[in-house]
Amino acid sequence: MQPSIQLIQRPVLLSRFAEHFGQIRIRRLGRHAIIQHRDRILHVVGRFGPQERADVSQSHRSITKYDHVALVDRAVHDPRGAQRMVFAILLMVLGGCLSSPPAESLAPPPVPSRSSVGPAPVVVGASDSVGSLPGSRNALFRYRFRQIDPSSDRFTFQDRYLNFYFKPSPDAIHFNIENRQDRPIEIEWDKSQFVDAFGKSDKVAHASTKWTDRFASQPNTIISGLQRYGDYVFPISYLVDPAGSPDQLHRPVFAEDSSAPQYADRTVTVSLSMKIEGQSRPYAFTFRVESVISR
Repeated sequence: MQPSIQLIQRPVLLSRFAEHFGQIRIRRLGRHAIIQHRDRILHVVGRFGPQERADVSQSHRSITKYDHVALVDRAVHDPRGAQRMVFAILLMVLGGCLSSPPAESLAPPPVPSRSSVGPAPVVVGASDSVGSLPGSRNALFRYRFRQIDPSSDRFTFQDRYLNFYFKPSPDAIHFNIENRQDRPIEIEWDKSQFVDAFGKSDKVAHASTKWTDRFASQPNTIISGLQRYGDYVFPISYLVDPAGSPDQLHRPVFAEDSSAPQYADRTVTVSLSMKIEGQSRPYAFTFRVESVISR
């Protein structure tokens, strides 16, 4: 948390600030602190995006924005130095027009919704963890999953054609398919779907899908008779530009950072289209986050 916001929340520091600056006061507006002298805005203190890192000069006000401003902090630790800074700002403000709009006219910048962009970190490929709890070794949180449709405590499903085994992980949904027939079966990637934890339906990417394949047709994978095939899937829109690298970069299906708790009780659905005896058959599987555990 920034010193300026801490100062707003501490009456003792505010009183010490007032002792040195008289009529100069601090007002909190959203994530920002506004330093005023009477009705004139001197500084807006807080964290800003790149597009806001600039000096704003208008006919009725002069405001300077910073990323990590030490002015308010110096009001406590270096009162004389801070007083000189404020005095210089007052000269700048008084040099322009003396009228200024109230602080309430400054609206804080909107906070982006994580659900609109999905998880933020980027991973390379998807490692199939052999531990009881899947996920990265240094992750802040661990996940427990459950297969709810078709329901299975062992993440399995079988019919006369195929055996499925799944292993959900934060990076991707891993699976293994066994062809129970003595004739080939195909996975139709272009007809397969992935519904992520935020309800967005998308095409699937798998182990060999690259950034350049996002809008291209993906060839079917053939599973020979009585053979097994292992892979993993995630939404194709989660792919990230590798900037010339041959690696497969993508956002994880479930974040393992401080945003992980928001995925509790959320579900993802994988629908794999299988071409069996010349006909396409969709196999849909839904997994729920049973719990998110802090390490």
